[in-house]
Amino acid sequence: VEGANAYEWAVVPAEAGTFEGEGLEVNINWNTTYLGEAELMARAQNECGWSDWSPAATVVLESSVGLNENFAKSLVVYPNPSDGEVYLSLDYLLKGKVNLTVANSLGKLVYQTELEASALTSDVKLPLSHLENGVYLIRITTNAGYAVKPLFINK
Repeated sequence: VEGANAYEWAVVPAEAGTFEGEGLEVNINWNTTYLGEAELMARAQNECGWSDWSPAATVVLESSVGLNENFAKSLVVYPNPSDGEVYLSLDYLLKGKVNLTVANSLGKLVYQTELEASALTSDVKLPLSHLENGVYLIRITTNAGYAVKPLFINK
């Protein structure tokens, strides 16, 4: 807001997180035990008083319990950026089913499949040549947790 000299920040529900700092910029510390949706809002103050609250931005807080950092680091998406011919490799021992999803920058699901974990011991070609230029998120979910990697399509 032009001429703002202060901002007030809110998270709903309050138990989802707390703010650190004050003024024009703050950091939010998410409560690791809170799971679900939370809404972030802000309002500004200038010489005319307080503005209305901003439209709420919804954030989904999910558990990462059981997620092994090595699992996330071992997930490789290449080439990245890509022209739509995308490969996935995972150098990590998994068992059971693996759910793979690809979502666009608006969160819309554009591809989904389920694989046996053993299929990921070698490179897997993903049929993503139909995707338009943009940023996508590839998410691998297993019974042990999940990992997310960005994918940039540039044809």
